[in-house]
This record gives sequence, C-alpha cells and structure tokens, in this order.
Amino acid sequence: MSGSAEPSAPEGGSLGLLARLRRGVRRRPRVGAAPTSLFQELNRLSIAHADCFADPDQVAARKAADQLLWQSSSVIGRLPRWWLAETLPAFTAVTEDGVVHASEPSLWPNKLWPVAHQIWVRANGLAILAKQYVNPGTRFFLGWQVVSIQAELLAFADRVSKDPATDFEDEVPRLETALAQAWRDFETGAVTSARFAYLGGVGAGLLLVSPASLALLIRQSSVTGADNLVFDAAACAIAGAAGALVSVLTRVTNESLRVDFRVGRRMLLVLGFARPILGAILALALFWATIGEVVPLSPPGSADARYAFFIAIGFIAGFSERYAQDMLLIRAQPPSEQATSSGASSTELEAADQRPGA
Repeated sequence: MSGSAEPSAPEGGSLGLLARLRRGVRRRPRVGAAPTSLFQELNRLSIAHADCFADPDQVAARKAADQLLWQSSSVIGRLPRWWLAETLPAFTAVTEDGVVHASEPSLWPNKLWPVAHQIWVRANGLAILAKQYVNPGTRFFLGWQVVSIQAELLAFADRVSKDPATDFEDEVPRLETALAQAWRDFETGAVTSARFAYLGGVGAGLLLVSPASLALLIRQSSVTGADNLVFDAAACAIAGAAGALVSVLTRVTNESLRVDFRVGRRMLLVLGFARPILGAILALALFWATIGEVVPLSPPGSADARYAFFIAIGFIAGFSERYAQDMLLIRAQPPSEQATSSGASSTELEAADQRPGA
C-alpha cells in the first residue's frame, strides 16, 4: 500500500482487530524501546501492516490497515513516496531530502528469486551512492526512481504470494531498463557535482595566487633593474594561474573535463586547488628559463613590451601544461629536432591540454 498524502480516518471502529494487532506486534522481539529513527518507525509499521493482512477476513484487514496508517500519519506524512508490502514485512520510502529507507523481504516468493533480489540490491546500491556523490536535488530524483522500482517489486511479491500463477518474467526487462536509466542519471549527476567541486578548488587556488596582484598595483613605470624583474615575474605567475582557470573553464564548457567522482569531494577540491598553483609555477619556470636563455625565446627590449611578453607566455604556460613542458625541454634536444618539437608544441597549444584533471 502506497501514498503521498495522509490517509483519511477509517469509518467505524476496529478495537478487536487493533487489539490483535498490538498483540501481534508484541509477539515479535524488538531491540530497544520506542523507535528512535524513521527507519525503525517504518520497520515497526511494516510489520504491523503485514500482520493486518495476514487476517483471513480481507475486509476487516483492510479496515485495520487503514486505521493503522491513519494513526501513523506523522510517519508517512514525512515521506513523498512510500510503499508497504501487504504480505511481507517489507517497505521502501524516500524522504524529502532524497534519503531512501528500505527493508528488503527476508524471504522472496520462489517465482521472484533471485531476479527480484538482484534488482533490489542494485537499486539499494544506487541509493547509497547517490547519498554520497550527488547534490540534494538530484538525490531526491534518484531516490524517487529507486523507491518506484522497489515498490513495483514489493507489489509483484504481493501478487505472486496471493496468486502463484502471476507472470513476472515479462516485467523484468522493464524494471532492468528503468534501473539502467537511473544509473545513467546518477553518473551524470555525480560527474556534474564532481566538476563543481573541482571548480571550487580552482577558485580557492586562484585566491591564493592572486594576492601577488597587489605588487602589480604599486608597480611604477620608473622601476628598473632587479625590482622590475621581480614585478615581471609576479605578472607572469598571475597570468599562469589565470591561464589555468581559462583552460579548466574551456573544458567544462565543451564537456571535455574528465573527473572521477569516486575519489571524493575532498580530493577533488585538492586537485582543483593545485591547478592554478601549478599554472603559476610553470609560468615562473618558463619566465626564468627565458631570462637565463635556456629556451629559444627573446623578450623585447622596451620595459612595457617585456611586461606584455611575459604576461603572454605566462598565460600560455598556465593554459597548456604540455606546451610549457615542451618549451622547457626543447634545449635538451639536438638542433635538428628543435624545429619539429616547436611545431608540435604549437599544435598542442591550439588543441589545449586534454588530460584529466589538468
């Protein structure tokens, strides 16, 4: 029996049935005193509900079940979607925050075993993963799908228990399709949440690098010598961090940013945090390699042109790690291979670095 609103009060009284119901509940061993969680409340309600329908008089059992649900309106009123089996002490329900509470039948009808059990376990696993890896909105949507699948399994269990001739095999492909769709929805939601976590780490890393921009604000055009070199290096590092941010945003836009949601939100934040810092470090490495004439790059002679030049190469180094690495390694190659490596680096710059998490 399922619903999404409070059940209405039944007509008439069923004191005798309720007394038997209370005795039936007391006959079952319980751990602890009053229920302390929604799961325990649903468990007690499902056992009592199954006891009601164990009565040979189905009309009286239905009335007793309605009375029980009306008395338990404080429990089911918190559940947008729920289902209590009639012939088994089993239930499935989803709360408003997307948390699934379910109790699998301890003994499935022979006709449903083991297919129903396998579908139930896979749906339950999906609900557990959704609780950890997706945002609340997606979690509720997936919880609704899981409960709908499990509710159908419980409904079929009731039908097979009442009529063993009921055919269940034709419904298996439909439930498998619904479960596969739910898993695809979960993967989409989990990857989206992982990308948001990674972007949050990138933003935090950029905030760590950006205080160096204060040095640029006080830069004077008359500064020369070693001080001017330090300001150029700071500008290059900030440009490298900005290039890393643009690289990540570009790949998020064209959906080529690949992240593994299974590593966890904390690790994704760390990886994202390191991305702009890595871009700034590579930009600085390319800057000092250019100053030391380690790479075949010649900065312009005027101060303003040098300033713009180092900002440009810093942005390029942060945008494409592979390009920066190729430029740093090009001096170690024979002269005959430098032209080929330089051309390959330009091609990679245009295509951008597509490695996961870069």
